Amino acid sequence: KLTSPQSRRENRRKTTSPSNAERQETIRYPRWREEATATGVRLSQKKSPTAPRASSQDTHAFWGKELLYPALVVVVALGLYAKTLAFDFVYHDDDKMIVTNTPKLEQANLATVLLTDAWFGKKQIQLYRPWQSLTYVFDYRLWKISPAGYHLHNVMVFGLSMLVLYFFLQQLSFNKPWAFVLTLFYSCHYLFAHAVCWIPARGDLYLMLFGLTSIAFLLTYLRTRLWKALLWANVFLFLALLAKETAIVIVPVAVLLRWGELHFDPKQLKSLVGLWWSPSVFVAGVYLWLRSMSIDTMSYVSLGGALYNLPVIPESVCKFVIPVQFSVLPGYTSALTLAGMVLILVIAVVVIALRTGERWSLMITGLSMFLLCLLPSVFYNPAFTALAYDYLDHRMFFVGVGLLVFSGAAITAFPSRSSLCQKGVLVLCVVEAAFSWYHQEAYRDYHHYYQNAMSTNPKSALAMLNYGILLRERGGDFQKSVDVLTTGSRAFPDRTAFLKENAGSLLAMQDYDGMYAMAQAMAKQPDRQYEALVYSGIYYNQKGLTNAALNAFSQAIELNPRSYATRYNRAAVYKQLKNWDAMVADLSEAIRLNPDYADAYGERGSLYAHLGHLEEALSDYGKFVSLRPEDASGFYYRGQILGLLGRKAEGSNDLRQAAEMGFPDAR
Repeated sequence: KLTSPQSRRENRRKTTSPSNAERQETIRYPRWREEATATGVRLSQKKSPTAPRASSQDTHAFWGKELLYPALVVVVALGLYAKTLAFDFVYHDDDKMIVTNTPKLEQANLATVLLTDAWFGKKQIQLYRPWQSLTYVFDYRLWKISPAGYHLHNVMVFGLSMLVLYFFLQQLSFNKPWAFVLTLFYSCHYLFAHAVCWIPARGDLYLMLFGLTSIAFLLTYLRTRLWKALLWANVFLFLALLAKETAIVIVPVAVLLRWGELHFDPKQLKSLVGLWWSPSVFVAGVYLWLRSMSIDTMSYVSLGGALYNLPVIPESVCKFVIPVQFSVLPGYTSALTLAGMVLILVIAVVVIALRTGERWSLMITGLSMFLLCLLPSVFYNPAFTALAYDYLDHRMFFVGVGLLVFSGAAITAFPSRSSLCQKGVLVLCVVEAAFSWYHQEAYRDYHHYYQNAMSTNPKSALAMLNYGILLRERGGDFQKSVDVLTTGSRAFPDRTAFLKENAGSLLAMQDYDGMYAMAQAMAKQPDRQYEALVYSGIYYNQKGLTNAALNAFSQAIELNPRSYATRYNRAAVYKQLKNWDAMVADLSEAIRLNPDYADAYGERGSLYAHLGHLEEALSDYGKFVSLRPEDASGFYYRGQILGLLGRKAEGSNDLRQAAEMGFPDAR
């Protein structure tokens, strides 16, 4: 039909104008939608209210496509470390945080958690781990000091962190099969058994969990400019900082990842810097303020420490690629450093060879992420470096994600061989899982732990020292304790702590002559004069040389006036001399210095009873019983004092309790 010009214009407008639905789609998804979808961001669309219900076939398809991979990741992670639930504490930091720290765990509150160091003390060590401390308080309320509960907590957080890693890799443009294979490799990697099996490494587990979540939200914000993503990113940033100080690099890592997506275009760098940093700066400021209130923040951070720790870079690369050494307390070795340098050279060749490929930017991003996350620990150089270890492999749990991203980008640069490469990685998963399963045994108990440390790092004097002490105090194997400490003293003649602890083990064996020989050796060391006098005093007192013992203990107290144990020992000498006033004075001062010193209460209570001061004796034995309820002697002597005071019913109850506990003559 012939139409007028006006009608033709109307027809053209109807033909070219978008419909209402199309217009809403354009408004809802601006231009960044295409870019975000290309880089892996999933945007949810609202379902129609009249959409049909999913059929059972759709449900099975959803399970197969969406839930199978993450479910397998969690199942493998939990199953691989299930046997750790039968492990004990290893008495390296976990004793100071948990086993011997029960009074603080009982009374802990939020202020205690936020304003103390990792040992719940005030500036005792240079580690600030408030989120870790909070989880220990939570575990203690549930499990007390049963190690199974603490190991279960670590395993569960490990499984969650692997789930986050799976989705994080998808956000970096890895498809689901590759994200699954790479995450499976990471969860099976033998190196990260340190983070799961060692209870004090929990801070690294939560750093991984919170850190990757924060980076994921930051990436979403940088792609979409959604303010809610920025809000959640800073929430998880604060939690990651409370987990471990390495989280200070999270915002730079997110910027680095986004810049890599933009192919490191210098013109795009300006768009990544702006006021959106302000909340993160505020969060970091609050964290640093809390940290400064709790620990001495800078005493172990130095350029000299960075120079000393440079070998950690090649050695970490070597261990990530090749399962060559599993050491709970590793030290730098020239073989691992050289092997790592060769691998770094190979990595450089791969980067140069693929510099024009599509995955080149992601490879560079992964390497940069690895170095950036490793940087805080490189500058950290504690006073016990080399004495105990040079670095700890559990630190690689978060740091190693950068190497994983690089490896994944390098492998997926050859899409034609994707299936073959995936099968190869799955074979590596089996190998790594076998290594991990086997080497977990190093954390079964303190025997396995310190034997692994001594065999893999003969330079670790701390390993021998701690093992010798634990053999004496926990195992009651005094002879083996002496053997280990003697070997340590010969291997490390400048470490005089071996002499001190050896003397303690010989004293427990009642080998007073051997103990005195150790005291004579300590007397030649300027830093062990106090201990030499104490053990000499014990020897003189045992041999009946009371005046010599009194003189030795008095000199020791002059060197260390806050030593309550030495005052207790001198009180024993005054007891032999029947100098009751001096004995009471020393015991009272020992109690003032240590209000929880049970032995001093028991000895002073006995003296008060001997002198006829029954009310004072009753008070002291009451305190002794409250501090040491497992000791039947407290009930036995308090029961007699109650009887002498005419409180026979109470006294008979105490004596009955002592009899049930097996104390001689109580019945």
